[in-house]
Amino acid sequence: MTLTQEQIDIINSNDWVVFATSDTKNQPRASLLTPSVVESDRIIFSNMQMGKTAENLQANPNVFVAAYDKHLDKCVKVTGTVELTSDGELFDEIKALEATRCEFVPKEIIVLTITKIETSSEN
Repeated sequence: MTLTQEQIDIINSNDWVVFATSDTKNQPRASLLTPSVVESDRIIFSNMQMGKTAENLQANPNVFVAAYDKHLDKCVKVTGTVELTSDGELFDEIKALEATRCEFVPKEIIVLTITKIETSSEN
């Protein structure tokens, strides 16, 4: 599955997106996260201070992300699986990018591989 440019723009237009996980007992958890990088086939997030969310991701890599653009009145919903990593070239690139944005240093990155995309509108 790949995101269209409009879907990428909707996700990038938000300061925060809803990032939903669940634990091993299927108890849901939603966090507000800012994507580090949005590409057509994946979304990369930085784990700056996550505790329970990171624990959930280790136990269950399935996630749901939602972003809403009030000007377009459209919502993009992404389902996928994540991989967490704290080393390598991609981690170093995201770490350098985040250094220009905030004072926190990522502990790891969360790479979401997209398996399903929906776009909805209230109109």
